[in-house]
Amino acid sequence: MTNSGMQEAVNQGMQGDDARELGDFASAASHYAEAADLYRKLGDDTGLAFALTNQGAAARRLGDFASAAALCGEAADLFRKLGEEKLLALALSSQGFAAAAQGDFASAATHHAEAADLFRKLGDDTGRALALTDQGVAAGELGDSASAAALCGEAADLYRKLGDDTGLAAALYNQGVAARKLGDFASAATHDGEAADLLRKLGDDTGLALALTEQGVAARAQGDFASAATHFGEAADLFRKLGEEKLLASALNSQGIAASELGDSASAATHFGEAAGLYRKLGDDAGLVRALNNQGVAAAARGDFASAAMHFGEAAGLYRKLGDDTGLAHALNIQGVAARRLGDFASAATHHAEAADLFRKLGDDTGLASALNSRGIAASELGDFASAATHHAEAADLFRKLGDDEGAARTRDLQAELTRHLEGQN
Repeated sequence: MTNSGMQEAVNQGMQGDDARELGDFASAASHYAEAADLYRKLGDDTGLAFALTNQGAAARRLGDFASAAALCGEAADLFRKLGEEKLLALALSSQGFAAAAQGDFASAATHHAEAADLFRKLGDDTGRALALTDQGVAAGELGDSASAAALCGEAADLYRKLGDDTGLAAALYNQGVAARKLGDFASAATHDGEAADLLRKLGDDTGLALALTEQGVAARAQGDFASAATHFGEAADLFRKLGEEKLLASALNSQGIAASELGDSASAATHFGEAAGLYRKLGDDAGLVRALNNQGVAAAARGDFASAAMHFGEAAGLYRKLGDDTGLAHALNIQGVAARRLGDFASAATHHAEAADLFRKLGDDTGLASALNSRGIAASELGDFASAATHHAEAADLFRKLGDDEGAARTRDLQAELTRHLEGQN
């Protein structure tokens, strides 16, 4: 191919750059692809590697992460062949990002690890810090929280040295997530708190809301429900401002749990109610059923068993729709308790019976013992003392098997009372 071919490849690359600057990533990808084809025909590996890298970046902006990973991978192979270590490290980082976006965290971890090693060799602390953070996130997604914490911690040290508050906040946030998954809630709270302070200073409301949510989780795990409520409340305000309804619903649900732990059932009910409304609007049945369960618990705590029965009844319907027998069994059992407190012993008996059948099918002896015990109480209130005795006897055997002496003792007392009733009938 003549010099005109080289000029055309350069022109296509420049047109791609112009399109990218205008935010037209589809046109940019098309121009970079044309440039890549021309460089391939010319046998120009350097030009081809750059064109592939740019095409991969455009594909990533279009959300085509599979193409981005393939293109950056081909570019990385060329840079490796050319001995261009800095460019290889950058291509590997992009390849790792694209792999993570597809959920391929094993490949992402491998690419980011190689990039981090190259940046270390090159003395590029900025590139190394970013690669370590991304490697840490991938490790966390793979369940290796210890490595995630160490990698993000190393990245945080580098960002602190570089004076890069944006990078430091990201590293600290992910270090906090890893610490939480390790059960080290004190460290998680420290990292999340520092990240939140930085994000507040940077004016990053989205990042701040996420960091505050993590702070709330860590505070709640340490039993500091007042701080948890404050953090979740501030996060909720930010998510509301940002229009992030799904994240808002989650924050409100968590804020409600913290309020419940503080004994503020009225506030808890308000937060759970708003969360339920958002989940309903979003069509998120899994989120809605969590909020309904929490609404039911809050209603029972303030003695409003009619509302509790209603919320657990709706939750039971959703669990049935979702095919979640475990959730359904627990919702039915609590719905039965609420019905019993309302004096509706027939409904209570029905709910506890269905719950018992599900717990038996699931092999959940703890749930089964509870349901049978409650079923026995409902039967007794209905005057069916023979059925009540049968249910309490089975519950007592299960409590003994489970080593629950207190449960067995309570059931024995009920059995004794039933025996007196039955003897009085004869």
